Amino acid sequence: MLHFSWDARFDGKYVPIDDRVVDEVNRTTEWFADKQIVACKNETRDLWFQERAAPADAWKNTDEAKSVLREHGDAA
Repeated sequence: MLHFSWDARFDGKYVPIDDRVVDEVNRTTEWFADKQIVACKNETRDLWFQERAAPADAWKNTDEAKSVLREHGDAA
């Protein structure tokens, strides 16, 4: 995985990335994909496709979001 950073400590350096970080990036990529994801290997992990609960500080838990969702008839 190629990961870019503005952090000067990593300027031009190869830094190994833990598999947990790779899995989280792939899970996020899959979540936002409309139809397909592209990978260099024909492999996936079930973890990438597991839905998780939104964190407590997610936008949908704010008063603003609840108001918007109520206006549009969606359950919060």
